Formats: sequence, structure tokens, C-alpha cells
Amino acid sequence: MKKLIQLAAAFAILSSTASAQEKWTHQDGHSVQLELVRKALKDGVLFGEFKDKDGAILTIKESDLVAADAARLKEFKNPAVNQELKLIEAAIAKLREGKELTKEEAERCGAEWQDYTAKMFAKNATDSNTEFEKIDQRDYYIGAIKMALIDFKNHGGWPFRSSIRFMVSEELVKRAEQTNDPFIHFCLIFPCLSNRDVKHAAASYKSIQKSDPFLAGIATKWAKERLRDSETKTEFMKSAGIE
Repeated sequence: MKKLIQLAAAFAILSSTASAQEKWTHQDGHSVQLELVRKALKDGVLFGEFKDKDGAILTIKESDLVAADAARLKEFKNPAVNQELKLIEAAIAKLREGKELTKEEAERCGAEWQDYTAKMFAKNATDSNTEFEKIDQRDYYIGAIKMALIDFKNHGGWPFRSSIRFMVSEELVKRAEQTNDPFIHFCLIFPCLSNRDVKHAAASYKSIQKSDPFLAGIATKWAKERLRDSETKTEFMKSAGIE
């Protein structure tokens, strides 16, 4: 009760001083002009971080807002995550040269991935990657496959066991149609096989077979060793021309 009184008081004070972008109304009727910076989810509770005219940050729970403003908070899209995975990319380049990663290099890649993961979850204000926006699901899956290349022991489930793999095929197909990047086609193989879409899986495999033998070899290994659907595996091997 004390916190609710303090929050209502904060609204009352800010309503008389703030001059930001939009009006937000508390359940008790107090309104204030604030800029919504981002939304986040913590312990199952959705909240927004707002900035007043002086730059001070005020955190407000969805349940403290009137229905219309709570809906606006839910619909708000956080800024995109534009972080480059430089350490991970460098590690993959080293693997392409046939060299092994040191323990320290692998750990630094893991830390970079954890940082990227935290930002993606914060951006989408959820605790499940299956609830990410479609484009974010695609980009997150691409990053996860990169981590599987680097640390298969801890990230090897991404290609064929992660729930998100069933949700990224459509966006990966769109991306593959726009680029010749072999890694995009490589990533597309696994969700397509999971969805029994052998046609797109085989087409993607063939597109990297000559352009990127390194990725083609890994795709072959993963499909043979990790794809549990024997019928789909057999059909894929035949369609892709894998012996």
C-alpha cells in the first residue's frame, strides 16, 4: 500500500512539472507527460521505463496503468539490438582455418553471446525466445547456430532441439532469397528439416556445397548425427546428393 501511495504521489508531482511526449494515466486517475524509453519483463511482470523532462527515470508497472495505456505499453516496440558478434565471428574464422579455439577464446564468445541474449530478451520484454518478434527470432537463431559451431557441447541443441527452430523458417527463407550469404542458407537447413520441408533444406544445402564446403560439411555431419526423423533424413540425403 505504501508503494502505491508513493507511486500515486510521484504521478501527482510529475503531472505538474513534466513536459515530455505523451500522457500516461495511473489507475487512481493521475496523469503525467512522459517519454516511454523501453518496456521489460521481470518475474512475469511487464513494466515500462519512462523519462521525464529532466531525464529522470520512472518505472511503472503495466497493472498500475489504466487499460488503454496498459495496452499501449504492451504494443510498444523496444529499440532494435544492433550489436555485432565480433568475437564469435572471429572464432568462426579461426575454425574455418582448421585451428582450435583456446578455452579463453571460447569463454569470451560465451560472454558475448550472453550479453547479446540479455539485450534481445530485454528488447522483446519476455522471458521466452519463442515470444520474440519474428525478425528477432530469426536473428537470434542465426546467432545461436554460430554458438553451436563454437561450443557444440553447450549449444548443440539449437539446430534440431530448440523450440524456436519451428518458428524461423519463413523469415530465413525470405532472407535467403535476398542474399547469397552462405551462412543464411546454412542456418535455413535445420528448421526446414525440423518442419519436414526437404525441398528448401536441400536447395540451401546445394547452394553452399560448392560456395562454402566448410559449412556444407558441418551441415552433413549435424544432419547425419542429430536429425532424429529417419524418413526426413533419408529424403534429405537423397535430394541433396549426400552419400
